Amino acid sequence: MLKNLLQNQQNLKARGIYSCTGIYFFKSAICPSFDAIFHRRGVKNRIDNYRGIGYNKDKCRRGKMVMSRRRMHQKDAIILAGLLGGVLLLLFSPLWGPMIWRAPASFSEPVAVSGQATKKEEKKETKEEQKQLPIVNEEGMTLAERINTPKGYTREEAEKGSLAEFLRKYSLKKSTGVVKTWDGKKAKDITNTPAVFKLPLAKENLQWAGGSVIRLYTEYLWENQMYDKISFQFSDGFAAQYQKWREGFRIRKDATGAIWVNGGELDKTRKNLEAYLHCVLTYTSVSTLEKETKKIKKDKLQTGDLFLDVATGDAAVVVDVCVNENGEKAFLLGKGGKPAKQFHLLTNPAHEEDPWYYESELQYPFVTSEGEFKKGSLRHPTYLD
Repeated sequence: MLKNLLQNQQNLKARGIYSCTGIYFFKSAICPSFDAIFHRRGVKNRIDNYRGIGYNKDKCRRGKMVMSRRRMHQKDAIILAGLLGGVLLLLFSPLWGPMIWRAPASFSEPVAVSGQATKKEEKKETKEEQKQLPIVNEEGMTLAERINTPKGYTREEAEKGSLAEFLRKYSLKKSTGVVKTWDGKKAKDITNTPAVFKLPLAKENLQWAGGSVIRLYTEYLWENQMYDKISFQFSDGFAAQYQKWREGFRIRKDATGAIWVNGGELDKTRKNLEAYLHCVLTYTSVSTLEKETKKIKKDKLQTGDLFLDVATGDAAVVVDVCVNENGEKAFLLGKGGKPAKQFHLLTNPAHEEDPWYYESELQYPFVTSEGEFKKGSLRHPTYLD
């Protein structure tokens, strides 16, 4: 029955008719079946009446009455079917709607115009942005882990046992942005550093900016057993050699200068190293460091080089270097300070979220987050050669 109904609907659609009553549909669909049933039975009765026995008026009259009642039943069935058809049309109209009319292509989704990114392109760009790592990784516990290189830059290869390798693997304190002074107080002039090194800090107010440089070089050379290179000049030109101190000699200083005196036996302990540094930090400064360095140009810059300002007593160390495909460098700076404070990484005031200083930014006066340096302040320490 439904099959006939749908067939009739398709025929009507082909002729441009889209709205009809349920009665028409079901009459067309159901009447043939009712007509077939009742008509065949009526014809059969009439044939029986005319066959063999002869014509009987009473039977004929009764046959007409039966046929009349059957036609009435047939009409009732058609009306009932029409009502049912109307109900079904209402129920299934949401499904038949798309069959009656479809939107032309001009009403489809809008096409992106020139200069306007499609959703697919925007999604692709978002994925690329997610792949780009942030410069500062607060979870990193070494310099190489904490600070990622900028886009397009890679770290210069570090030789085994070099200062560059030593600093990249150097342990950092948990990221808090806080720098403490020698007496455990919070440094008020530093609000947010990306990294604080676990570099030992003397218990007295001796390890200032220049002292932090001396401490850093000493720790590197001592760990790599290059004891003969641990030597720093006093203001009077006296060379305080750790190797001689290690062998048991001690330094005595008076108004005439400093001299070596025999003080005991060979001592290789860490405690003895700290005693040596206490003596050195007492009689050295940025001005004495300058005497053991030489000026260099910015294209020669490498890990371990210094920015020195004798007038202010300030000093900063290049702790890492990276380079792009054009050979342009970027570098990180670390320093201590006055009063003596933890050795930490500087931020770049030009872009605080990125602590790297770029070669193109190295103009004088060279401004950092904790001071500035004049022309000629970039120097290379000779005892690292």
